[in-house]
Amino acid sequence: MKKKNSGEKYRVGIIGCGRIASLFEDDPLREHPCTHAGVYNAVSETEIAAASDFDAVKLRAFSKRWNVKSVYKNYKKMLDKESLEIVSVCTPTPTHSEVVVEAAKSGVSAIFCEKPIATSLKEADKMIEACNKSGVKLIINYPRRWNPYYRHINQLINSGEIGDTESITGHYTSGLLMMGTHLLDIFRFLVGDVKWVFGSVEDINPADFVAVKPSENFSTTDPCGTGFLCFKNRTSGFVDGSIRKKYFIFEIDIQGTSGRIRISDNGRSFELWGIKESENYGGYKELDLKPFLALPSAPASNGMWSSSVTCNVKAVEEIIECVEQNKESVSSGAEGRAALELALAFHESSAVGAKVRLPLQNKNLRVVSK
Repeated sequence: MKKKNSGEKYRVGIIGCGRIASLFEDDPLREHPCTHAGVYNAVSETEIAAASDFDAVKLRAFSKRWNVKSVYKNYKKMLDKESLEIVSVCTPTPTHSEVVVEAAKSGVSAIFCEKPIATSLKEADKMIEACNKSGVKLIINYPRRWNPYYRHINQLINSGEIGDTESITGHYTSGLLMMGTHLLDIFRFLVGDVKWVFGSVEDINPADFVAVKPSENFSTTDPCGTGFLCFKNRTSGFVDGSIRKKYFIFEIDIQGTSGRIRISDNGRSFELWGIKESENYGGYKELDLKPFLALPSAPASNGMWSSSVTCNVKAVEEIIECVEQNKESVSSGAEGRAALELALAFHESSAVGAKVRLPLQNKNLRVVSK
């Protein structure tokens, strides 16, 4: 698609008018904009032309807040009647596959889908295939991939700033697919592809484990997961998740042969450590705190440098670039599928009590997240 002329806007349709679509903007403690509607409203090249939700109350509230006149209880009617170029899918995960496939057939240029991409690899593959067939850009909302701090860490690791990566450890709370895939996705973004997983998931009904084999299917809700990963570059990984903790946490520690990077304070604090001669022991080296990336203070209204796990302006700006330049997103459907595959591998490993190698063979394995 050619670049829009000055003053022309991309027509956006939003399917699902709940929290990530709009309601998180009501939280005064969040950095704004932090929702799909909020970022489209903040990007001058886009306009929200239509919205759909089966809940009439949410739909009316969305229409009033964002001044959207064309609203539909049936998203298929919206896709059929409206001339849309970008569609956001903000519906519950079990509906993603059907909605994305329908949107891909409607003639849109890009689909911005909430994570996790789907509840099974079979569903994810249908989505990716439908978008590829129609020439539609599929982008999954893993917002840290657009965050300049995480991108800087990616560059530091790839440039050898901390030597060869030896280990990456992460801590998170909430479900393995819902919040855990944020962690697993950023693990892959920073370190690369994974060879195998050995994991355990908590708070699953014991009946779910009865006679479950890798070739069989099982469906469960979305507990946390804890376990080990081995990356193709031989980096060791460890994931610590819990739904029992009474506080939110999202932290990462990356150790290399000649340095360390720590992400703490729920993704708001970043530390880079090199090495120096020890001041306490002769012949030894110690870690040495070094300056990290310094960015100008980001205006609270644009979300560009937010550590938010919701939605940010940079994502929409990249979607426009992908459409106009015919390039793949840094958070493409394939990347979203890979994050889902890791989470499902934790479930399968826990079920069979053994290490599971990737690629995961069971594409029907299904876990229902929120």
